Amino acid sequence: MNRVEAISYTYSFTPFSLRKFRKLPRAIQKRIFIKLQQYLETGNPILFAHKMSPPQSNLFRYRIGDYRVIVSAENSLITIHDVGHRQEIYQ
Repeated sequence: MNRVEAISYTYSFTPFSLRKFRKLPRAIQKRIFIKLQQYLETGNPILFAHKMSPPQSNLFRYRIGDYRVIVSAENSLITIHDVGHRQEIYQ
């Protein structure tokens, strides 16, 4: 019998993204954290991310309400590069 093992993903913040995340209101931080946990529980969180267009072609973004979370994926590690309001995140 073939057995398929689920990859366990984890998130990691860059120092820059952690500073920006901590500056967000607590309610927004909680909302983002809960959503990221939900994505992790699916087994493949990248399925819910949208690929960014060049020149950031190795990055993905999550849309969580009016906020965006910019990430990259390598093996089972999701690295969070930036977090912010949709009006500010792409500047």
